Amino acid sequence: MAGGSHVDAQINEVGGQALVRDLGLPPSFCPAPTGGDYNPIVIGNVQSALMDRLDRWIGEGLEPPASRFMELVGPANAPALKLDSDGNAVGGIRPPQLEVPLGQYKGTNTGPGFCFLFGAFVPFDEQTLAERYRNHGRYVNQLVRAVKESEQDGFLLREDAARLRQAAAESSVGK
Repeated sequence: MAGGSHVDAQINEVGGQALVRDLGLPPSFCPAPTGGDYNPIVIGNVQSALMDRLDRWIGEGLEPPASRFMELVGPANAPALKLDSDGNAVGGIRPPQLEVPLGQYKGTNTGPGFCFLFGAFVPFDEQTLAERYRNHGRYVNQLVRAVKESEQDGFLLREDAARLRQAAAESSVGK
């Protein structure tokens, strides 16, 4: 999944509560990321949609969506992800937030502990957001369109799509 990471912001928060409650540990295995904020793209959305499609394939014969691979560049012995002009991965399953980005979504982070497993997010500055989306309605319309496409392609469940539409409507982007 382009723009995703092993550990996103939601997993860090929920998992952190369990670390404290159940093990008496600090609330994160990446306590001080230095490569950006925790990645806000919830990888569980795509995982849930694909698990649903797998279940429907077994039970109803409805095949899951075709695989989509991220594009690579460089030599075969050391390939790297191809990045677009925003610094985001090209190809693969593209969540709506990557289609209508608010910044750069990285699959890894830097910092102490296991930060390399945590994704990073580096937001665009206000000028870039204003130039790209001009107003709140334009941003919301673009994200709603990307959400609809992701849901139709089988990479987003209806309830997760509703949450993303609501978050866009309630966001401050373009206000």
